[in-house]
Amino acid sequence: MLLLAPVTAEVLFGTTRVTTLFVLVPQIGAWGCGALIIRYLARRLSKGWRAILLLGIALAVAEECVIQQTSLAPLVGVNPDEVYGRAFGVNWVYFLWALGYESIWAVVLLVCLARRLQRPQGRT
Repeated sequence: MLLLAPVTAEVLFGTTRVTTLFVLVPQIGAWGCGALIIRYLARRLSKGWRAILLLGIALAVAEECVIQQTSLAPLVGVNPDEVYGRAFGVNWVYFLWALGYESIWAVVLLVCLARRLQRPQGRT
């Protein structure tokens, strides 16, 4: 999960190119550790998928607004009168898309995969 979370969140979509894989080191710290902590909390506190999804959304908000600040980036070279989807300095279209994408692909699907791989296989 530590390596697979940043690969699915950043490399799969194309935000991190294969030629710049050295960027995966800080992404492992953010996405990989975040996914592991979410999985640990869900298992330790016996919470379900709703808690995993909410914690994944919280991780995506932290990633988008605090760590990378991609949803808060100003638009350069654009007429400010014709800006679509921005209010209060936030690109809401991208922000809402990123919340869904990052919380599902980087957290929920990986926790599901880890649970699936952890279960002992019965005899057939």
